[in-house]
Amino acid sequence: MDADRDCRKVKIQLEEIVAESGLFSKMTAPAGQSFKVLTRLAVSELEAWFLGDRDAISAAFPRVHSNHFKGTYQDCDGLPDTWETLHRILQKGGYYPNRYLKVEAAELIAAQLAPARNESASFRYFCEGVATLR
Repeated sequence: MDADRDCRKVKIQLEEIVAESGLFSKMTAPAGQSFKVLTRLAVSELEAWFLGDRDAISAAFPRVHSNHFKGTYQDCDGLPDTWETLHRILQKGGYYPNRYLKVEAAELIAAQLAPARNESASFRYFCEGVATLR
């Protein structure tokens, strides 16, 4: 969900839906009781998760090298222009010179993501939440 929306409000709405369904979420389950629902929102743009795994980008787009990332970002979750940043990196590697095909790029990069090496704090938080469902 884009960062310009109020994610706290949406999360509260999701929690209300869970409660109305008679289920417990991780937030509402009594101590020691299992839960069936985990509410997590990807805030900002999904590209932040991709930018957190540079090796996945390079694996999906082999002409993208480490020097293409220099000076691009420090905190992938804090970027105001994540898809634009990713597009610029891909352009440096010779991909999508005129038009950025977001869905195509997302599918290629997502197939290469390795959660253990991802530097995006929001991605790691999401993965930790999913792991609690096991």
